[in-house]
Amino acid sequence: MYHMTDPTGPNAMSIILELVPASDETNPALVNATGRAVVDSLQHDGYTLRPVYTAQRGGPFLVEVVNAITQAATFVWANRTSFEEALNDTSALVTIMSGAIPLIKRMVHAHEVQVGKDEEAIRPIKISLMIDGAQIEVEAKDIAQADAALALAKQFAAAHTHAAKQVSARSKTQVQGRIPPKPRRRRK
Repeated sequence: MYHMTDPTGPNAMSIILELVPASDETNPALVNATGRAVVDSLQHDGYTLRPVYTAQRGGPFLVEVVNAITQAATFVWANRTSFEEALNDTSALVTIMSGAIPLIKRMVHAHEVQVGKDEEAIRPIKISLMIDGAQIEVEAKDIAQADAALALAKQFAAAHTHAAKQVSARSKTQVQGRIPPKPRRRRK
């Protein structure tokens, strides 16, 4: 699991990135390879990452992802016409979603690279997004559209009306991917 925060700055957002096996049959090497690919992609794009230690050998892949809110806010501003209707009540939620979308996209892409496009289509990575303990499931198609931050904010607000009103830039946010097992090869 990686955690996204900059504890030194007031314009920071915290997102925990976690990759876990979906079942006991999932190869731990696949989880780690997918995690390393996500980390490499994030570092390439200027994110600062710190591992989160669980004191558990062979446990989930955890990392702290450091990103200033200004990056997410820039995305929101660039897409402000799409977000205008949501900005009154859910601006913090849209900002968090804008920060989570790059992580989710990288998780989906890294898993696809590890298992192949056909296998990803059959057994996609399962992603959940949790904010202050309230969780929604996210599919790859949910993040493919240009106004994905607004769509995810609306989905979260619909599923957790009260929690959505309490969200702030300092809310505890976690993005989790559950890596499905590869099918076993059949002997002929």
